[in-house]
Amino acid sequence: MRASARYVHQWQQRNSQLMHHHGWERHTHHISRLISQRRHSSSEKESGSSDQPTAKRQAQENVHHGQRLVDHYSWMQQSGITPDVRSYVDQETRLMATLMQETQSFQSQILKQLEEFKNIYKTNEMPIVMNGTVYFRRSDGDSWQYYRRRSSVKSNGGAAAEHILDTAMLTEMYGHPVALATMKISPDQKYMAFVVETTAADTYDAHIIDMGKDGVVFVDRLNHILSVEFAHHGVMYYTRMKGLRAAQVWRHQIGQNVSKDKMVVEELDERFFLDLSHTKDRLYVTVNHNSATTSEVRLLDSRHPDPSLPAPVVPRQAGVQYFVEHSQGVLYILTNAGDEEYRLVAVPVSDDGCLKSLRWADCCTVFTPMSSWHILDMDVFTDHCVLCAAEGTVPRIVVIPLDSWKQPNSVKVPENFCWLTSGPNATCTATDFQFSLSSPVQPATNCHLAIGNKRHPKVVLGTGRDGKVKEDSGVFIKGSPKEKVCTRLEAVSKDGTHVPVTVFHRHDIRFSSDNPMLVCSYGAYGVSLDMSYDPHTALLVELGWVVAYCHVRGGSDLGVQWHHSGRALNKIKGIEDLEACIATLQLAGYSQPTITALRGVSAGGLVVAALCNRAPQLIKAAVLEVPFVDVLSTMLDHGLPLTQQEIQEWGDPLHDATAFDCIKSYCPYQNITCQDYPAMLITTSLDDSRVPAWIPLKYAAQLRHMTSSSCPTQISLYVWVREGSGHFGQWGDFDTSEQAAVQTAFLYKSMGLNTN
Repeated sequence: MRASARYVHQWQQRNSQLMHHHGWERHTHHISRLISQRRHSSSEKESGSSDQPTAKRQAQENVHHGQRLVDHYSWMQQSGITPDVRSYVDQETRLMATLMQETQSFQSQILKQLEEFKNIYKTNEMPIVMNGTVYFRRSDGDSWQYYRRRSSVKSNGGAAAEHILDTAMLTEMYGHPVALATMKISPDQKYMAFVVETTAADTYDAHIIDMGKDGVVFVDRLNHILSVEFAHHGVMYYTRMKGLRAAQVWRHQIGQNVSKDKMVVEELDERFFLDLSHTKDRLYVTVNHNSATTSEVRLLDSRHPDPSLPAPVVPRQAGVQYFVEHSQGVLYILTNAGDEEYRLVAVPVSDDGCLKSLRWADCCTVFTPMSSWHILDMDVFTDHCVLCAAEGTVPRIVVIPLDSWKQPNSVKVPENFCWLTSGPNATCTATDFQFSLSSPVQPATNCHLAIGNKRHPKVVLGTGRDGKVKEDSGVFIKGSPKEKVCTRLEAVSKDGTHVPVTVFHRHDIRFSSDNPMLVCSYGAYGVSLDMSYDPHTALLVELGWVVAYCHVRGGSDLGVQWHHSGRALNKIKGIEDLEACIATLQLAGYSQPTITALRGVSAGGLVVAALCNRAPQLIKAAVLEVPFVDVLSTMLDHGLPLTQQEIQEWGDPLHDATAFDCIKSYCPYQNITCQDYPAMLITTSLDDSRVPAWIPLKYAAQLRHMTSSSCPTQISLYVWVREGSGHFGQWGDFDTSEQAAVQTAFLYKSMGLNTN
């Protein structure tokens, strides 16, 4: 039960871990020579031309808290793609094609290199093991996933794999490609549910199949849902959407018409959304009410065919978050109650099994992390609790025997790994803990932790598709590829706060400021900067780039307090952190402004765009993917579907003058001026329901207007408008590779790097 922000689901992360570390050094020479560079000053920017895209300007004036706010592009916020919006999009699309035409050959080289990576460095996904049966999936190379199962036996032969589903069947059903979001298996292993993203714009259906003896049969379909969870007796629960918010939980009896489904609970507070999970022992289905800073959990008795709605485990309290597991009659709760950071507490279930609301004073503390640690996740087994944690930004594991809370075992992992992901771990009686380790340049390594050894938990590397532990291949011991270096350093922000930075580069670079550098940042919603394997990052490092990850405030990179210190009225802190990180990296000789680029996605694009307003002299280029760059207009409009949920992150400028002043002071759109901006690549999708296209489009239009003929130099601006893809992009590996190729070509072109 990962403690994460409301929008970020593990199954929505598009950059899947596709590669396994094997023979890296033998395949690194193809385009490494492309790194030769040339310098050029800001006066060498692409000159403006008469055919620069122009959007109509139509002033709309509003007054908030006595301040006059004029917006010349608010007309873009009309629903649908109006002719004026289409005209502007077409202009930007034509210019983008013209500007990138000369890079086509280079893009092809990048695509070829990425494909070689994918063919060489493949990672087997961790299988799901349930009571001796193993579930896994394979790809046929066309992004169609095949789910299979076979019996787990001790002999090497094993039972033959049984085919369960070819997802091409779903494509035929919908008449267009669809993406599998998640998969769930019923406790008796009779049913399997697939949640399918039917479009790239956050629309989901669930399909339930019967895996009985007579073959696989589709038995039910639930439309416009988000999450599902199985109970016993052929019962399942699912969430229904209101706009973009999961607001209701319904009960469904498999095989019955959905018209007979019963609503279990509705969340009326628009700041909260609902999510479903289950305890590992399958005794309870958990109904999780989550906002940005507060949570509440109810436990539905999974054994009862139609349980009444119980009271919350602990009634919601502002600022308190918690997550619940169960083992052997005891509730184990991960919570930040009474402290900024998460700790593990426990409380017995009453003898009669009746679940009544608790007070935090009723709970016993099991584990409190050290001051430099923070807890990320927990897995509760019959005899052990495993906590995924971090010491600073370095992953750690803690194993707690449930019969002796006072003897936790801390397990270190090699510090060149930056990302620890808990595996399926579907069996509560298991004595091995599945997890994977990776870094942006290190493909995921699947591992097992032998938690049955109470004194010295032992890490074993590798699992096959049959769920069996492989012999140690040595990768875990060797760590990252020899030519890739992971360095951790700190920058001192404006207020004296030490901000961690994780840097990747080749071992043979010189610290003479001659290296092109890409700086990545996020800093919002309490979401840690994604440090899992990324083929694009690995390729850039191979080509001689320095890639730096700045763990600015607003994320949870250093825990809950790190989020709180960078949200709402403190949002400017994350921007100041990023500025300090870039300056520190350049001072250390990693790069210099003329060959430094920034990349931010979604809310991370806000931090990057704000930095471009605040200190454009620090960078040469910026990539803003689906950027949330007009936070003020968005938060002033309470009619938008996500505004209520966003208030705890950004503040309420409509009703709070202090919040209005704060947001207005850093909002990228509101602070565009006539100055020498870095080159920018802005991406958006006409089908994005989270950061609607009008936000990046009006930002681009205002940039063009404010840096037009009245400015000494005109901005070099690339706007990539995509159709048929939502906030998280289109589906499939090629889409990810195409984006990487375009971004790489833009960076080389904008910074004057040699591509010949």
